[in-house]
Amino acid sequence: MEDIKLWDLFKSGDKTAFERIYSNEIQFLVRYGRSMGYTLDTVEDALHELFVEIWEARDRLSTPTSIRSYLLVSLRRKLHKSNDKMTTGLSEYDTLNESVPAFEDELIQSEKERSESTMILNGMNLLSTKQREILHLKYYQGLDYDAISEILGINYQSARNAVHRAIKELSLVIKKDGS
Repeated sequence: MEDIKLWDLFKSGDKTAFERIYSNEIQFLVRYGRSMGYTLDTVEDALHELFVEIWEARDRLSTPTSIRSYLLVSLRRKLHKSNDKMTTGLSEYDTLNESVPAFEDELIQSEKERSESTMILNGMNLLSTKQREILHLKYYQGLDYDAISEILGINYQSARNAVHRAIKELSLVIKKDGS
C-alpha cells in the first residue's frame, strides 16, 4: 500500500517522492547489479539511465504492485543490453565483518565468519551468472518466490527449483573447495 501511494506521488511529479524511491532502493539495486557480475561503473550508469527514463516517462507509467520488483526488472533489462560484463564475478561483492573486535573470543568468531563468508563468495564465483543472480535475489535481497519469478520472467515453481539447484550446486562447490 505504501508503495502505491509513493509511486502515485512520484507519477504526479513529486520530486520528494522520487528522491525517496531512489534512496530506498539504490543500495539494493547496486548490489543486485553487482551480483550479476557487472562492474560498479556499468551498474551505476544503468541506474542513472533508468532513473532519468522513469522520471521523464512518469506520467505514462503504470502503478506496479512493488516498486522494488519493478526497478529490479528494469535494471536487469538495462544491464542485459550492456556489453560491459565483469568476468570475475563477485570479487568485490560485499565485505562482511569489517569491524575490529576488542576481545580474543570476538576475534576468533570474526575470523571464522570471515572464512565462511570467503568460502561462500568463492563458491558463488564458481556458479553460473544465473545461479548467482537467483541466490542474490533470494538471500541478499530477501525476495519471495513470487517476486523472483516476476523479475526473472519464469513461473513460481521454476523459481523454487532454480533456487534449490543453485543452493545444491553452491554446497557441492564449497564442500569440494573445503576438502
